[in-house]
Amino acid sequence: MARPKGTGKYKPEYDQIAYVACVEGGFTVSKIAKLFGVDRVTVYRWMDANEGFCNAIKSGRDKFDTMTAEDSLLKRIKGYRTKESTQELKIIVDPDTGETEEKLVTTKTVNKAVASDVTATIFFLKNRAPERWRDARHLEHTGKDGGPIKTDSSNT
Repeated sequence: MARPKGTGKYKPEYDQIAYVACVEGGFTVSKIAKLFGVDRVTVYRWMDANEGFCNAIKSGRDKFDTMTAEDSLLKRIKGYRTKESTQELKIIVDPDTGETEEKLVTTKTVNKAVASDVTATIFFLKNRAPERWRDARHLEHTGKDGGPIKTDSSNT
């Protein structure tokens, strides 16, 4: 994506650029401002003056947030594998010059399996198929042959 020049003047093609930046990169208003070479106030001014630009940013950010949340929930439902690294700060001495340099060095890497999360699965099922996975069951009581229930309030 070519970076637009920061003239401070809104252009209609900014709508699509902002939308893509928000969907694919989760851009904030500050990052959008940097993308267009303007300050945040200018972006807010463009949003106030141009409904299409405002909607592009809002819908792009909403889509990014939703996709991110759905992807994370799906990972928690299915479980996943990941690599975990431990790093330590080491001081490295150049043997020729005696100069020292601080450097983060990976000391250990392990493959880790994260099990599926039952709570995430329940949440997913209750929202995806509520007719089968709701907590509350609605029961209707009737009397004989579907008629009213007979009650007796006499004290015997």
